[in-house]
Amino acid sequence: MNTNEAVMEKIGKGEVKSLEEQKLDFDRFILYYTLNTGMGVWAVNLRDQPIMIGAASLGEAKRMEELHIGYRLKQEYWGKGYATEIAQGLIQYGIHRLNQNKLGATTNINNEASIRVLKKTGFILQHKILVDGVEMNYFIFENPQEPPSPNNISYS
Repeated sequence: MNTNEAVMEKIGKGEVKSLEEQKLDFDRFILYYTLNTGMGVWAVNLRDQPIMIGAASLGEAKRMEELHIGYRLKQEYWGKGYATEIAQGLIQYGIHRLNQNKLGATTNINNEASIRVLKKTGFILQHKILVDGVEMNYFIFENPQEPPSPNNISYS
């Protein structure tokens, strides 16, 4: 996926990652596992087939307080609901396993599909930020501390 131009144009600088950049990412991911932080990057496979269709991540991000979720899919799996399912799983994991009350996510400004996924899963656009010189959307998911009472639910 890191060498697929269509996939990578939606992520970060929109560029294919060099072998050196991929090695640095890999070393960081291994450190997460070595330190037993609960954070990391996981392969996304189809339930009924041993095929890796993407990757999911939950970890620290530069200059951001919240743990951040991330996901990417091979191009042939776009638009099938997998990104939404991944985001929902990462939210549940971050809240229930890592005891986080807030999670963050960033998207490229023009990545409409990812923006829809984040909004659908409860993330709220906060503002734009610069990440490595690239203007990005910055989203936050806040864990509701109390479930809404039946009197406070709007059905409109």
